[in-house]
Amino acid sequence: MECSSKTPLFLPFCTGGDKQCRKVDYKYMYFTEYLITRADVNDFMAHRPEYTKANRFEDFVCKIYL
Repeated sequence: MECSSKTPLFLPFCTGGDKQCRKVDYKYMYFTEYLITRADVNDFMAHRPEYTKANRFEDFVCKIYL
């Protein structure tokens, strides 16, 4: 079935073009790691009056891959 401006957008087979989809396998490289502690959140919130409280949580570990 061809895609046109009258084709509903929810149809899964409408890709907007006639090209075949190609799967690209990416190899991710580890870049860095951030540790966000409760003290960091309190410091962030102290400078921003729109934030009044933080929920309890454990430290966040954010690993960044490129």
